[in-house]
Amino acid sequence: MTKGLILLSAASILLANISTVFAEGIAHTPRPCESEFKGQPQGFEKKLNIIAIRDLKNEKDEEIVRVKGKVTKYFGDDKYEFTDENGDTIEIELNKDKDWSFIRKDETIEVIAQYDKEFFSADSLDVKCALPPEHPMTQIGIRIPPKTNRRM
Repeated sequence: MTKGLILLSAASILLANISTVFAEGIAHTPRPCESEFKGQPQGFEKKLNIIAIRDLKNEKDEEIVRVKGKVTKYFGDDKYEFTDENGDTIEIELNKDKDWSFIRKDETIEVIAQYDKEFFSADSLDVKCALPPEHPMTQIGIRIPPKTNRRM
């Protein structure tokens, strides 16, 4: 009888610990693009609306932007051509340290990227994250923390 109670108590404690760990795991699962901007204070985010490629010229160098379009060509290494719905193009960089396998050629996606304004060559986007068209975050304005100047 006591052996049964001990086993029942142990099983109860184990289940409680597993459910706590599981619940904490769900609560701390990062949202898309969140891992790029974690650790920033809340409440200072910049709302990112979709911008056309032709309007990027009005943005500052290294500004975080949100663009909707399709990956249309492969240039080699981690460089691709990105075409928006107006037919305008820009080179994007998909760093090899991330999994971009959900992106398909000529399928509409939204990218959040750092705009690299160049003076002697073509401008480009360093993609931080991409959202497939069916993702719920593509339906709302995404908020990104402001760029901070950290001193070392």
